[in-house]
Amino acid sequence: QLDHRANIAAVSRPTAVVAGSRDEAFDTSRYVEDFQPLQPSWRIERLTDIGHADLVVAPAATQAIVRATEQLLTQAITRP
Repeated sequence: QLDHRANIAAVSRPTAVVAGSRDEAFDTSRYVEDFQPLQPSWRIERLTDIGHADLVVAPAATQAIVRATEQLLTQAITRP
């Protein structure tokens, strides 16, 4: 298993993570616990019963991605 902590900690841009609980490509079960201490401002959402490919085809996933993107844009616009 790869350790991506240094890469995650180095991200300096506003970021949102939307992942599926049934992702076949990544173990998303610890995303909140692993990412939050390194990037407390990140919004992390783990969608129930969503697989890897579902992130681009399932309506619930699309809606979550749109919400996360809207929140990032709003933050960028209102940030001094």
